[in-house]
Amino acid sequence: MDGRRAITSLVSSLLVPNDEMRDALLNLLFTIFKIKLPTWKDAFLDGKRLTGETRAHTYGIAPR
Repeated sequence: MDGRRAITSLVSSLLVPNDEMRDALLNLLFTIFKIKLPTWKDAFLDGKRLTGETRAHTYGIAPR
């Protein structure tokens, strides 16, 4: 039970109602775990649809 306390604390910290604080926490986690963010992450988070044509044209990704 104590082994899950750390991960539970990290996940529950993302429930902070302040957007800037939540973004800072996510950036911290991505930095700690060295996760590379895709180029289309901002469009995805803004709620835009990412079709194959949109990705190929806007982000230089080859369509499948």
